[in-house]
Amino acid sequence: MRMRTLICGVIGIFALIGLARPAGAQDKQVTFAGGFQYLQFIGYYGSLDKLPSGWGVSLSRGDGVARLVVDGGGHYGEGYNANSRSVYTVQGGVEFAGSHERVVPFGRLMFGAWVYHSYGFSAAFLFTPEVGVRVMANHHSGVQVSVALPIAVADGSANMFKLFVGYVYRR
Repeated sequence: MRMRTLICGVIGIFALIGLARPAGAQDKQVTFAGGFQYLQFIGYYGSLDKLPSGWGVSLSRGDGVARLVVDGGGHYGEGYNANSRSVYTVQGGVEFAGSHERVVPFGRLMFGAWVYHSYGFSAAFLFTPEVGVRVMANHHSGVQVSVALPIAVADGSANMFKLFVGYVYRR
């Protein structure tokens, strides 16, 4: 229960920081993305290293090349003895994005936390480099595809591969 409260608190703080709109900054661009995520542990073997069902959301805000970004996600799969496994992530960081109107490549560096649940709960610090591209159908909507290599660090470390495909809305 304490872990859930901690995660909710971190999400709330990142959301307040990302959504705050000072009076002098009304022209900053806000980009929201939501969609499907696939997660695979690197260096593990067998079908238990994959969490094929997942969701992800991100919110970036800023003007110019550098923007603040808040990101969260959930990943689900089957573990040992048919037990369910899940990983939840909450991160914040900086996004460096191109300025083209239709095709926008971007890179992110994010820090945050993850919670892993299988037989019990464990939490870890998370560092995630990510690259991707947004292809906009018009000024407001399009699709986003990105790949990331999250690294979770606690007693040991876990390296992962993450694929995101989803809808993007830009304002």
